[in-house]
Amino acid sequence: MNSGTVANVRDEMQAARTLLEALGTDPSPVSVWTGPAEAWVREWAVTFGLTRSKVARDRFGKTAAGALAGRVYSTAIDQDRLQTATAWIGWLFLIDDQLDEGETGRELQLVRERLRPFIAIAGEMTGRTAVRLEDGARSAGPSRELSSCLPLVSALRDIWYRLAGRMTEHWRAVFARHYLGYLSGCEWEAANRGRGRIPPIHEFVPNRRHAGAIWPSLDLLEYVADAPLPDDVRSHPLLLEARTACADVVCWSDDLLTVAKERAHGDVHNLVIVLEHQTGCDEPTALQKVIERIASRIADFDASRQRIFATDFGGHSRDAVDRYVHGLHHWMQGHLDWGLQTIRYDAEAALGLPYLEDLLSAGE
Repeated sequence: MNSGTVANVRDEMQAARTLLEALGTDPSPVSVWTGPAEAWVREWAVTFGLTRSKVARDRFGKTAAGALAGRVYSTAIDQDRLQTATAWIGWLFLIDDQLDEGETGRELQLVRERLRPFIAIAGEMTGRTAVRLEDGARSAGPSRELSSCLPLVSALRDIWYRLAGRMTEHWRAVFARHYLGYLSGCEWEAANRGRGRIPPIHEFVPNRRHAGAIWPSLDLLEYVADAPLPDDVRSHPLLLEARTACADVVCWSDDLLTVAKERAHGDVHNLVIVLEHQTGCDEPTALQKVIERIASRIADFDASRQRIFATDFGGHSRDAVDRYVHGLHHWMQGHLDWGLQTIRYDAEAALGLPYLEDLLSAGE
């Protein structure tokens, strides 16, 4: 995409469509198990007490976690793996709403207190305290022990039990580190909200990746495709370049589509708002700058992808690498496709928050 392609695009939705053209002329692929995964995750959320009221269930359904997962994880080899990835997406939606849209997320000490049980789960993820299910076993719902926990904790453990048996020790450690980075990003955002602080661009960019939970979400590409990367390949510089470019495209596209909603909630963790504050420009100018940054990162991804395809990773690694890189592209394209359809980014639909239930401080 050249500068002429993105010139004078002022509307967020128009901008998203323009960026989709840069990612390819074909529609993003959608898993054949998307519909069943959507139906399943709605029941899963009810089972774990994550959506108790009708308005909460309706809101969760309309955000369409399954529709997103079916696009960004379209490489899933079976329905079970897509369902687990959909549960992860749905879980992120729910905890983000607790921290981003309620009053909890404006008090750093309260956020730290509420996140403590979630931080403890990282020990289970690295295997120090894990109790994993036998391979192939799946929990049908919260056990008696888990039901006494916070609903979001019980639900996260269920997701982890579904994942852990399919992951190597190194892979689990990487996921745990990225998961902790997400929680750290949540605390960083709470600290800024509490102080009324808009972070500078050099601080915002790396922390946005953490707070957006994109790193652990990209880790699941290996899981859904049943194509784990060898440990030494997972940290290869070329893959890191492509993964980081993808992360920026997804996070900044999210900012592009949510700027109206986040302004309505008084949230400043958005690249458009950060650039307005740092440069003193108006919103249309900041919006244009964001579009150009996203286009540049798409070009960076394309360049990295070409170098990856030209690199010999060894015969047993080639298929896993190719599946992973295709998955990164699906994440960028599928997220934008979904973003143009979901009500999750609708500023008016989110105002009043009648659907927001307390899932951080009370059990069932």
